[in-house]
Amino acid sequence: SAIERWIFPHEICPTTFIYMTCLRDPIGRIKSSVKFHKRQTVKVVMDWARNNAFNAKSPISTGSQSVDNYYVRSLAGRSVFMKKLGTISRDDLLVAVDILSKFEIVLILEHFERDLMQVKMKLGWKVSNPTRAKSTTAKRCEFSASEKELLRNLNEFDYELYSHASKVAEELSKAAMTAFKSSARKKTTKVL
Repeated sequence: SAIERWIFPHEICPTTFIYMTCLRDPIGRIKSSVKFHKRQTVKVVMDWARNNAFNAKSPISTGSQSVDNYYVRSLAGRSVFMKKLGTISRDDLLVAVDILSKFEIVLILEHFERDLMQVKMKLGWKVSNPTRAKSTTAKRCEFSASEKELLRNLNEFDYELYSHASKVAEELSKAAMTAFKSSARKKTTKVL
């Protein structure tokens, strides 16, 4: 099952379910969203980043929440997700880090091939050499240097969470690789 909304912390049941997430560079995520959504443009997104905007019909993919610490908002729950532009705090980040600690699989898109070992070992999926999906749209998304700086500053806590998640993903992937090598050695020993 997958959800495309904020997490309700009381929903987390680590003894019942395996939780998995995939994060990418926060500005890269915003660019991808612009390319995917027909009505999003750089101009629209930058307006959301400068002026508090909320769309009750589609709060996940439109409005200021989608360009202002989206990962922290999503992990920290509905009350944090609904906060106005520029009001995400370090306390919100800490809630998000705590929720992320309950995830057993953490993938980083920029290290997807490395991190797939977690999926292989935790879920038993057969994972071959993945290929990057080609963009399904010719729509371009380029931010100016000043726009990137504004987005980078606005997403300060998402970048901290992304950095933390990158370290977690690396550790989980190393552990998965060690487990894979160990199981491979056991299988080879049994054959001999």
